[in-house]
Amino acid sequence: MTKANKTNLQRPYPFETLHPTQLAWLAGLLQAEADFTTDKKIRSKSGDPDYIPPPSVPRVKLEMVEKDLMDYVGKLVGQNVVTQKRKTTANKEVYRISMEAREKNRTFFKSYFTLYYWRKKPFKNSCNFNNLR
Repeated sequence: MTKANKTNLQRPYPFETLHPTQLAWLAGLLQAEADFTTDKKIRSKSGDPDYIPPPSVPRVKLEMVEKDLMDYVGKLVGQNVVTQKRKTTANKEVYRISMEAREKNRTFFKSYFTLYYWRKKPFKNSCNFNNLR
């Protein structure tokens, strides 16, 4: 398996060419297990009142103890798997994948939310909550 390089962010990103089934599996895993945050950096202390700083960068962080699963997810999203220094209470290694590049995450979230809302919308429209007792 070739490892992804942080400087190798050329498009198409690996997740852009995934089969819809693989993307759905990845979306479900991330929805259940991943941590979605934004960075807390102060963008600018510029005194220019017309300056508008760029928005925060969204981040995705996934930590698990299953190395083979994390290698597979890393391959799907094009990120390296990093072994953490800490271990679980059962003395197992913890592995992490972090996605922090602005353009890559924007593209990923576009794919992710398109799939997520496509799946949720028919469900919401097919339910008639007025008939519930």
